[in-house]
Amino acid sequence: MSMKERIEMQGTLAVRDAASWLVQPHHPDVRRMPVPSPGRVLSDRTRSALVWNSFRTLALIDPSFWLRQLHARLFEFDERYRPPETLDVRLWVPVLPAPGHGDRREVTVDVLLESEDTWWGLFTLFENDVLIDPRDMAGPDPIIRAIDALAWAAGARALFVGLISSGSSTAPVATRWMRRYAASPHLLGHRMSHANLHRNVRGIGTGTWTTVASVLSDCRRASALDEPERKAARRCLAWFSALGVSRGV
Repeated sequence: MSMKERIEMQGTLAVRDAASWLVQPHHPDVRRMPVPSPGRVLSDRTRSALVWNSFRTLALIDPSFWLRQLHARLFEFDERYRPPETLDVRLWVPVLPAPGHGDRREVTVDVLLESEDTWWGLFTLFENDVLIDPRDMAGPDPIIRAIDALAWAAGARALFVGLISSGSSTAPVATRWMRRYAASPHLLGHRMSHANLHRNVRGIGTGTWTTVASVLSDCRRASALDEPERKAARRCLAWFSALGVSRGV
């Protein structure tokens, strides 16, 4: 980050405020921002800010460019990927499990990307795991609940499910489960609520917030993008850097 960019950043937002909203603060998605849990207020607010600032920024950029980069990092490239002409980016979307499922509580999808024929559902963590205290052990595997609900809601559309965390050291349980289901897709068929529901799950992947920062970095440098798009990526990366997330990107 250049000195000019650093000065510009410090003049437009409080770099020590982890909950700074960089873009579209009046977007209706903000009404669904999760309420922080007691004892996790700072980490939960930081996670919400990371979700908001990164994906509301990416929503301003040509999806055929940045989604290609993100998909490659989370799921690798193969014949399953089709670049979207248009993309709807929604945050903190409530999704109901399939009818007949024992636990009918809503599942919140932190980031839902929708093209005409494909969904990408992303779940996020920041400096914690999917299992935090004994109360989180109640009920079925939360990863299976999330995949199950998304697969039911996606219907006939292809579905990719990803986890973005601070890293496997802070989210060992969630990372292990995601990698297990990615390596052994047949497990989904045995554990999901309906027969064949797993068949539209085309990919399961994991990444970190540095992964997201690297996608923004690609956007910042891309000559194929317009200057307003590159500027939005630069501003978000400057905020990431202030949090210490994008170090080395």
